[in-house]
Amino acid sequence: MEESLFAQTLRALTTDQELSQRALARKIPVDVSHLSRILTGRRTPTKQFAERCEEVLSAPGRLLAALQSDPGTGPHGHALETERVWNVTAPIWGFLGRDGEVEDLRRPSPT
Repeated sequence: MEESLFAQTLRALTTDQELSQRALARKIPVDVSHLSRILTGRRTPTKQFAERCEEVLSAPGRLLAALQSDPGTGPHGHALETERVWNVTAPIWGFLGRDGEVEDLRRPSPT
């Protein structure tokens, strides 16, 4: 699999600044495995990710241009606008709307 222009540009920028993947991941901040998946083409970088990398690496416009030049960056060759970086547990709906029961628990018990 051929490396994307985005990945090539990001690698070049990190090499120029002598940053490891782990150091870059800490600065963005993002999980190092997420960064690795982007660099290996297993995950599509988003526009937000590219902008943050440009900010951290002081390379305005370089990564966004590379991202938009890559044909596989999302629908119609553009990066996706949103990114899901972590999984957050959904709320437990059975506990919502139980204000009366919670108040009963908080009320001091008669002694």
